Amino acid sequence: IPATNGTYNVTFNLTTLEYSFVNTGFTEVSIAGEGVAVNLLTTDGISYTADNITFPATTVVFHVDDSGTGWGSAAFPSGTATAGGAAIPVPANHYNIRFNRTTGVYSFDFVVISLVGAGVVDWDTDTDLATTDGVNYTLSNFTFPGGEAKFRINHQWAPGWGSTDFPSGTGSTAGDAPNIPIVAGAYDVAFNRATGDYAFTVPTAGVKDFA
Repeated sequence: IPATNGTYNVTFNLTTLEYSFVNTGFTEVSIAGEGVAVNLLTTDGISYTADNITFPATTVVFHVDDSGTGWGSAAFPSGTATAGGAAIPVPANHYNIRFNRTTGVYSFDFVVISLVGAGVVDWDTDTDLATTDGVNYTLSNFTFPGGEAKFRINHQWAPGWGSTDFPSGTGSTAGDAPNIPIVAGAYDVAFNRATGDYAFTVPTAGVKDFA
C-alpha cells in the first residue's frame, strides 16, 4: 500500500478485505455512486486524491464531511463540482481521482502504465506509455539497451507485470513474477492493462510522403 506521510484513522474489514486511511484533523471527502464508495486522501485539507480506483459504468458525487449533500457536475472527465450539482457520469474503467475542496475542480484520469528496469533505463526511472482509452497502452520506436524490466502502474508496484516471455506474452502480477528479458533494440510496445498482454515489435518502414 503506497502510504503518504500523515496521521490517519485506519479501518480494515477482515471479510471483504476493504480498507481505508482517513486523515485526521482535515475535512473528510469521499466519492460515492452505485458500485463505488471511496474515501479520498489529503495532506493539506484542500487537494484530495484516490488512485487506481475501479469504476463500473455509473454516476457518482463527492461528499464533504458526510453532509448529505452531493457535489457534482454533468462534465466528465473533468469539471467543477458544486453542492447539489448533477451526478458525474463515469464510464467503466480504472481512474486516478483528483478533487480540490476549495474550488470544486475535479478530474478522472487514466492510470499511468510505465516500463521500468535496467532493460529500459534503470530501476529508478519510469518510461510512461501513452493511452487513449485507459486499457490499451503504447510506446513508439523506443530504443532499449537490453536487460530485465517490468510494466507497472502509477509508478508503484501495485501491481507490476512480469514474465519470462519476449517479444510477446502475458504479464503476471504475482509478487514473485519474473522480469521480462528485453533483447536490445528499437521496438514499438503495446500493453493491455486489462489482460496483461504485451508485445514488442520492430517498427516497419513506410511511405510518409509521395510528393
